[in-house]
Amino acid sequence: MLLDAWEASIYEIDGKGSTALHFVMGNADRASSVEIIDYVLEKDPTIVNKTDDSKQLPLQLLANQAKRLPDDAADSVGRRTNTYKCLERYLKAKPIPNAEFFTALQLLPDWLLDKAVILDDVQKILNNKISQIFPTAFLFMDLYGYLMLIICYTYAINDFLDLKNPEGKYHQLKIALLFLGWSLYKQVVRFMNFVLIRVYFYDRSGLLFFS
Repeated sequence: MLLDAWEASIYEIDGKGSTALHFVMGNADRASSVEIIDYVLEKDPTIVNKTDDSKQLPLQLLANQAKRLPDDAADSVGRRTNTYKCLERYLKAKPIPNAEFFTALQLLPDWLLDKAVILDDVQKILNNKISQIFPTAFLFMDLYGYLMLIICYTYAINDFLDLKNPEGKYHQLKIALLFLGWSLYKQVVRFMNFVLIRVYFYDRSGLLFFS
């Protein structure tokens, strides 16, 4: 085995910038690939983030290989199992969740993508990215909204008690409408958080983009 004879080959790249992990992930359907990935990642976990000259991560080569696996071949179950195990080990190495990573993840065929999105490592990555989608100032809108309600309600009560202001009785309706509007906004944000993962992975038009 080359890695046994020349351990430094793990850190070498070919003329196209491909690493040892690129080659292994491109042949993830082979039974020996699982053991080799374990060995490579043990020696250099950061290799999961290295791209070739085409800006492709090893994950993208796995996705391309997985798409070529036949559905009706006699050994298809075993080859798919090996591919899934390689993907699982790659994700456990905690790759950086950048644009290249999500692009490669989205390229996985449906049979593999359905399994990938429920892995704990993927869930953690997606949860972290979702929490970064809304700027901090936007998240603080909840506080701003309640402050507005308190201030507006104070003015509404004063106007209502002021007999010189005949329109004071309408301010409570304005406050109620403001409160209903804010409640609707909060529900929309919660709904977006709930469906964001499925929208990104199954809407191939790329309306939502993680960067």
